[in-house]
Amino acid sequence: SLSFLNMPILRYSNEIRSAVLVIHGEKDDFVPTGMGKKIYQAAAGEKEIWIAKGAGHAESYYLHREEYEHKVLGFFHRCIEADAYAED
Repeated sequence: SLSFLNMPILRYSNEIRSAVLVIHGEKDDFVPTGMGKKIYQAAAGEKEIWIAKGAGHAESYYLHREEYEHKVLGFFHRCIEADAYAED
């Protein structure tokens, strides 16, 4: 069980004010998918979650490269754009 490793991020995830993109493999047998969902739910700021179908731990990019890049770049662009409008 990784609960002792995951506990700190869950304890403090509601204090994160920056944007959070959670990418989690649907078939991750190292870190349960539910942990990624809990982190997403606890995050307070701009957030998005993507559960990569069929991907195990750290396999999302290798199995879904195009979708992975689309998700990451799209999230960055949305957050940068939102920050630019917030500064006006």
